[in-house]
Amino acid sequence: MFQGNEMTRLVTKVLTALASRTASLTATGVLITDLEGVVQFHLRHKDLSGTSPTWAWSVEDSDDDSSYAAVTGLSVAAAANTDTKIAIDRAKLRKYVRVVGTIGGSATPTLATCADVRGFAKYAA
Repeated sequence: MFQGNEMTRLVTKVLTALASRTASLTATGVLITDLEGVVQFHLRHKDLSGTSPTWAWSVEDSDDDSSYAAVTGLSVAAAANTDTKIAIDRAKLRKYVRVVGTIGGSATPTLATCADVRGFAKYAA
């Protein structure tokens, strides 16, 4: 049963802003305790240049925003120019999440990447 307009509760949290990358990245952790239900990770990359550029995403979680571990089932070795969406129950994640991106290829591969997590804000008690 819906309680009002559900879309007003939709929250998007940026994990890494759109940027051109020539190296792998480890993003800063984002607190997600204010979300409930299913959350969806949007992981995007677009090949720009280089020889056989590759990009792999991994989602990690943490209780303390210090010690992170990969979340089982939330890794993607993405094909060229990919927009991947992965849904998971928020209750299966710890307090903080971040993304790790790994670049590959030769001749200085360059890719444009960004990632976010979307979910519904908790109802006030």
